Amino acid sequence: MVEPLKGKAFASSITRSVAQRVTALPGSAPKLAVVLVGNDAASEIRCSQKDPQLPRGWHCSLHHRLPAKAMQAEVAELLSEMNPDPDVAGVLLQLPLPAHLDVMG
Repeated sequence: MVEPLKGKAFASSITRSVAQRVTALPGSAPKLAVVLVGNDAASEIRCSQKDPQLPRGWHCSLHHRLPAKAMQAEVAELLSEMNPDPDVAGVLLQLPLPAHLDVMG
């Protein structure tokens, strides 16, 4: 008989494990940069929920918002500026992007 996976308990154990490893890292707390292009309502909600979902010790202190009319080059430039930043452990480009932008850019 197959036993159903207890999703919340499983997610909680993974979050605890990651939090322990993150707090053991040398240096400052890792930061997640979130980039939102446009004004998709669902994306805005998901971006606002990132902080509470991050493992303990992480911070989503870098929020970047570009207008829906932003061009591919503007998005690429912002991402390129964050890439070498040693304080940024990850960059999340929230999808969907406006139709005129190519996610693979």
